[in-house]
Amino acid sequence: MIFSRKRQERPNLFANLKAKGIQDTLEVPVAIMVPMVAMMWADKHKDDAETELIHSICASSPIFLKPTHRDIDDWITEADRIIHETPGGDEKACRRAKDALTKPLRQTAYAFAIKILFADEKVTAEEKAKAEHLAEWLDVDRPLAGEIIKVISILRHGRDAS
Repeated sequence: MIFSRKRQERPNLFANLKAKGIQDTLEVPVAIMVPMVAMMWADKHKDDAETELIHSICASSPIFLKPTHRDIDDWITEADRIIHETPGGDEKACRRAKDALTKPLRQTAYAFAIKILFADEKVTAEEKAKAEHLAEWLDVDRPLAGEIIKVISILRHGRDAS
């Protein structure tokens, strides 16, 4: 009689562990969310228009795979936590997000963050500086970053634009 032993999967001892010093790769939705949330806080205010736009972006982008309202709120909360708990703040958090994303997704994350820049219809000096930093932190080419800003700005024209 031959006995076969089923291979037992060993549990990952570090699964779901979120502790200081544990390095983990961000999931794509959270990595995309980090620059958007960093931009949201660039002027030190969390505006309802910005949060609503994040929800709209997530609901319409194939990156997020038809999320629920709660999924989006959870990603915003997670990105906010990462930014505020990471030594080095939003720069280190965005560089960490960069490491989790391909070049095309870094460009998309930057474009989404720029949409947040224009969400409340006013762009402060702090937000302009943040947009410049985000391009560097996400490793988006400066000329492309300028073009993204230009296109998003054009998309924000009102009906009385001249």
